[in-house]
Amino acid sequence: MVITYKDGEKWHKRAIEFKSQWGRGADFTYSKKQPKTSHMKQLGLYLKDFYDKGQAPDSASLVYMFISSDPAINGVLYEFMCKYDPDEGTVRCYQLNTPNGAEPRNITVSVKSVIQQWENVVKHVEKKETPKPDYVYKHPLTPEYLEELSDYNILAALEGRKILGDWQPLYSKYKDKILQVDGITQEYTSSEKELLRAEYKKRHPRSKK
Repeated sequence: MVITYKDGEKWHKRAIEFKSQWGRGADFTYSKKQPKTSHMKQLGLYLKDFYDKGQAPDSASLVYMFISSDPAINGVLYEFMCKYDPDEGTVRCYQLNTPNGAEPRNITVSVKSVIQQWENVVKHVEKKETPKPDYVYKHPLTPEYLEELSDYNILAALEGRKILGDWQPLYSKYKDKILQVDGITQEYTSSEKELLRAEYKKRHPRSKK
């Protein structure tokens, strides 16, 4: 939304993107004191449109309201002051306003990257091709990736308690379509489990797991 306010004799215009954060998400953002990258990109796209139309606001902010079971957090507002750079195609958060005062910030996010991503999708649609996904249901079990895994994650995957991948596909309503297009199974195959088991055995040769 856009609001106007008067400071002295001069009127100003501010663009505001309002977000509510619930539960653990509220607690996390409250303690981290940083806006989500996706939210900054969203605000940046709005600001780009304002600038392109010659209607740039004097200021912009990303406001969070926290809804938490913790009474110290519940109802608190954070305001991240942001500025759009039309030459660089970036949006920068330069200040955080809280009930306890203002704190400097220096977080920059590219808005151009979003436009490029859209253009890439359009090109693939025109060619009737499936673009490479941003997130994967399962990370390929390469030797390099296996070496980076913790013992806990290896055992969790072996026992069927966890899929080692990005969380976004798990909650997508197109999950089944993603699995079909990517040609992967929902659970780990016997060959994938052998790779996980071999890595665990390499670390713990005496283990019976």
